[in-house]
Amino acid sequence: MNASSRGWLPTGAAVIQLGVSAITLKRWADPVHETHFLIEGKHFVRGPQMNSTMRWNIELIEQAIHERSLQTRPNKAEVVANG
Repeated sequence: MNASSRGWLPTGAAVIQLGVSAITLKRWADPVHETHFLIEGKHFVRGPQMNSTMRWNIELIEQAIHERSLQTRPNKAEVVANG
């Protein structure tokens, strides 16, 4: 799938593309949860009504997941130093 067709997807398609559950994706977007790191307007947008589907920017979310994984992993030097 090319980048232009992957852009903004509704929740159902986004969770399939990202390989996570809808609950996880929405938790990452909810500032109430300590695990949140997605930004409204950048990584996702809400529809005009309360029951409208959210749309998710797959490319930016994949980048954010990658960046977050780098922050949560110790670097190789730390692992070697700490044995």
